[in-house]
Amino acid sequence: MMIAKKISYKLSNENLKKLENLSLEEQISLVNQCIFEDSKINHTKRLKYQYELLKISESNKSNFQSAYILNLIAQTNTQLGDLKSALDNLLNAEKRWKKITDKKYIKSAHPMSLNGMLLCLADIGNVYMKMGLFDQAMKYFENGLKDTNKDDDCFVPYFKLHYHLSEIYMELNFDTKAKQMINRCIKRVESFPFSDNTRSYIYLIPSNMVLAALYMKKGNYQESIDIYNKTLSMCGKFNDVIYKQQILIEIGKINIKLSDFNKAEKTFKKAESMHKKIGSELKLITIKKYLSQILIALNKYEEAKNILSEAKKIAERNNQELHLIDIYRDLSEVYENLSNPKDSFKYNKMHAKLISDYYINKNKVLINENRKTITDLSNAIKEKHQIETLKDIEMNKKFQIKNQTTKALYRIKENNILESLKEDINKINIKADNTIKKHTKSMLNKISFYNQDKSTWTDFEKMFIQIHTDFIDNLKLINPNLSMKQIRFCMFIKMGMDKYDICNLLNVTTRAVEQQRYRIKKILCPTKNLDQFIQQL
Repeated sequence: MMIAKKISYKLSNENLKKLENLSLEEQISLVNQCIFEDSKINHTKRLKYQYELLKISESNKSNFQSAYILNLIAQTNTQLGDLKSALDNLLNAEKRWKKITDKKYIKSAHPMSLNGMLLCLADIGNVYMKMGLFDQAMKYFENGLKDTNKDDDCFVPYFKLHYHLSEIYMELNFDTKAKQMINRCIKRVESFPFSDNTRSYIYLIPSNMVLAALYMKKGNYQESIDIYNKTLSMCGKFNDVIYKQQILIEIGKINIKLSDFNKAEKTFKKAESMHKKIGSELKLITIKKYLSQILIALNKYEEAKNILSEAKKIAERNNQELHLIDIYRDLSEVYENLSNPKDSFKYNKMHAKLISDYYINKNKVLINENRKTITDLSNAIKEKHQIETLKDIEMNKKFQIKNQTTKALYRIKENNILESLKEDINKINIKADNTIKKHTKSMLNKISFYNQDKSTWTDFEKMFIQIHTDFIDNLKLINPNLSMKQIRFCMFIKMGMDKYDICNLLNVTTRAVEQQRYRIKKILCPTKNLDQFIQQL
């Protein structure tokens, strides 16, 4: 049977000739590869062809190929922003891989079965990470690493697992671990006997992008741009648009941080023009989100509202809660500036709910990572001399203080949100009738009950000083006239928080944060990068 006649995808004449001498299993594999690697079709069409091929594979009881195609379908789902379908397909694939790699059948299984299973685990972890479910993501990454060895057959899952781990560590602010992971990837890639083209396109491009992101996070914007531009030239050699679009998005983010809104808008528009060719709704949400932030910065609130509304529809349709956190926050700010307090309050409330759920999940992973660190320290203590033991105990103490400091900030954030909600409800009460006042009174009582824990800034500052002993004194030496509010702001920067983290913490607008950054920079380091300057103190 010739598979080419059973699917709507058109193979080249060269590949059609190859099919003639291949078994059914080999035909499925070749067509699958052609569909996955064809850069001339967008993700929507690719998905259609992949499902057609899956149907053929399942009807012929080709277990290996069916599981492998499900892996690739899920990757396409992820590119399209359909994370629910991606997860469903991957969990289905995982069940199949478990059967294929079972001890009873492994000897007769396809030689790449273990590889397929490990890639599936890496992809499941990646989807959970994109959903903000970091604890589930870590479980899958760690399970995958247990079975990943350094032989050639497992190179691809080895790379993927370490690559995604670098992403999640970066998201959780474990930047040193993130860099270690991505450097391992690069080292293996450079030592592996690939052709230069394969090495550059499949592996070095994504690795470079993580490195550039780490530089950007540290405020080293020029180093980041240099890596991105180098990587863009790699993309040009392969006529790639998928990586190119993502790189343009990242460069646009840097331009926003540098307040070069004109250049940022052009960059995002260029990335947006690639949407039809790529078809990824996930990327489209990101682009629209940042375009709206540019418009907000330029006080073009009506235009920003329209773009945010478009982004919201796409994000809600695809259950993109992480994107919705930012979209709801920005919509609240936009409606506030458009003198629409009702909708501003509505979106602020929706933002508060999502951000609370996000940090609860994030903290689960942070706690687990802290436990692992403490366990490692305990094992090290047994093997070290007395002096080294004391050092480790001190390190552990600082780590715990850092964790407590972070928790104090999150609690202060919750208190700020709740106080803001109380203020908004009290404003509503002024013009409300008695029926509504009964309901709002109940809401206020619930808020007061939840907000009994009064974590103070003093608690946070005490814990911060235990880690960064001389930081505040050094600030005051530079300028003794800094206000307490400005000092706290500098403390946030020292902790690695960007403007959006600070917005979420203080429940203020991005404009307010940018203004405060500008004033502090003018006082402390008019000619230097503020983030770099503070990190050096």
